[in-house]
Amino acid sequence: MRALEHLRRETGASLNQVAITSLGRGLGIADRKPIDNGLSALAGTWTQRDLLAFERATRAFQKIDDPS
Repeated sequence: MRALEHLRRETGASLNQVAITSLGRGLGIADRKPIDNGLSALAGTWTQRDLLAFERATRAFQKIDDPS
């Protein structure tokens, strides 16, 4: 944990990111390109109106059925 904390302070990255990077290096996969799932083109494109419409349309999925 001390090594991760040292790297965190040294790089300015989050502890989570330092841990992920360290695991990648340990597994020998740190230099691989990230897998593109195709969703990056959509990231950050919704407006507040889009979000509200989505929340309205999916509100019914928030209801938990009675287990009996």
